[in-house]
Amino acid sequence: MFYGGLRTGDARRYSAFLHVCILAIGLRYADKSDPGIQEFIGDASESVIHQKALWIARYEAEGRCDVPAIQALLLLGDLKFGVGRYNSGWMYAGLASRLCFDIGLHQERSESKLSEEVVHMHHMVV
Repeated sequence: MFYGGLRTGDARRYSAFLHVCILAIGLRYADKSDPGIQEFIGDASESVIHQKALWIARYEAEGRCDVPAIQALLLLGDLKFGVGRYNSGWMYAGLASRLCFDIGLHQERSESKLSEEVVHMHHMVV
């Protein structure tokens, strides 16, 4: 669904914020000795991509209330936990949880007019 949204520009399935957060998580598992990767590492605690995700969260993602934003906030919370910033991690996880309720992800969707794919995506997020 993510790649389909990327190809078609469907904002219900893809966002640049989510994409950057996925890349930041992926950087954790990258070969740090690779010269191509070293330019993204930054300081010891936060990579350049992690910092970009934080910038997007502050300036571009404000006001977004959709599934990609929730997924990105959960990943950003995980990134914060990973560098020992537990209060910030809880803040992003809590914000994602709040957005779940704001858009009604806690409600049963089986009888709604949403497509099967969208219902499945909602169940995966919750």
